[in-house]
Amino acid sequence: MAGRACSPPESVAMSDHVDLKLSALGSESGPIVVLLHGVGQTRYSWRGTMTGLAEQGYRVIAYDARGHGDSGWSASGDYSLAAMADDLHRMIGATSAVALIGSSMGGLTSLHALGHGLLPQAHCFVMIDIALRQPPEGSERIETFMRAHLDGFASPDEAAEAINAYDPLRLRKMTGERVARSLKARDGRFYWHWDPRILKARDERDAMIAALADVAPQVRIPAMLIAGAESDMIDREGIDEVRALLPQLEVVMLADSGHMIVGDRMDNFVATLSGFLRKHYPAG
Repeated sequence: MAGRACSPPESVAMSDHVDLKLSALGSESGPIVVLLHGVGQTRYSWRGTMTGLAEQGYRVIAYDARGHGDSGWSASGDYSLAAMADDLHRMIGATSAVALIGSSMGGLTSLHALGHGLLPQAHCFVMIDIALRQPPEGSERIETFMRAHLDGFASPDEAAEAINAYDPLRLRKMTGERVARSLKARDGRFYWHWDPRILKARDERDAMIAALADVAPQVRIPAMLIAGAESDMIDREGIDEVRALLPQLEVVMLADSGHMIVGDRMDNFVATLSGFLRKHYPAG
């Protein structure tokens, strides 16, 4: 990383020639925390989290998953958990110690990598509003949202309205200016900054997620699940299943938060995250 508090974006090449774009914030001597966003999001969804953790002394790295944001798209359309877990492994490289924080898809990616022994240097990890079993109504709602706008938007403001309608619990509403980084302009319209073939991979996600139950017990490092009390993507049955697989799991339900916890109640989220890291992976 560059010798400054906030490094410029960097690219890291994966085994199949997909370049992943990352950003880093905080002291280069601080303990490294890697942030993995959810499906359809980009590393910019972590802006507030990066600032909060960097101020506490951590070196925070957020990257765009393959097929998302500024990162490259897979030539073969491989957006499986295995491919993303391998990306995470290569992204971290020879780092001596790391904490993982994964939102939704990012949480499953972390669990897959840890369960398959790809990240022996991980000290702890956090899953955000995700379980191996999701309520069908929540899964259907997010699928509908993602498929509804494949033809793009007339403006960034229109995209912001769509996000606000999907996530009414968000305190700081999205604006066209804020959402612009998640859009790609083409032929006078604005499209989500992710490869539509990701939806095909999601069609196969049930088998991939179910397979995590076989490897999850191999994960013995401290773990936390942060769930939104108002989320339709996680329920008590799903939480209990993850807790049975990970006996060390700490579970925190955040009030007034839905699936998009990172944006719904930023202060509560960062405070919860910070408490867990201070206990298991302190800075300074």
